[in-house]
Amino acid sequence: MSVSAPRWMIVALVASVGLNLFLGGLMAGRLLKSGGEREARMPPPVARLFDQLPETARESMQGAMRQRQGEMRQRMQSMRAARESVGEKLAAEPYDRAAVEVALAELRQRQVDMRGVFHGALAETAAGLPLDQRRQLARIAQGEQQGERR
Repeated sequence: MSVSAPRWMIVALVASVGLNLFLGGLMAGRLLKSGGEREARMPPPVARLFDQLPETARESMQGAMRQRQGEMRQRMQSMRAARESVGEKLAAEPYDRAAVEVALAELRQRQVDMRGVFHGALAETAAGLPLDQRRQLARIAQGEQQGERR
């Protein structure tokens, strides 16, 4: 026996998942590219982070992201497949809440995996920075986290 979720809840969930995936994809794709148009193509929080980094740290971060380009591509494909699964489960008749929850858990894990690639590049970049620049990076990261909670 399955229980139907309210239609508004399903719509809100799909919209939220879609927005998160869109922003994650933008961030990953834009970080892989360099050049003067970078800021215009990055999501605002990522562009602000890059703008505040010293030039050497910015170049190092871009290089670390380029090195992970293949891995990022694979993670994006996994996220797309998980997103498709969520859509299929949400649209199935009869609605199976347990199947939707499993599909959403898989999607969350794929999103975490994708962020892990970015975090690895950040940790690699920080490892090559002098203490003053690592402290600056820490302040930037803390400010972004606080801004996300508002």
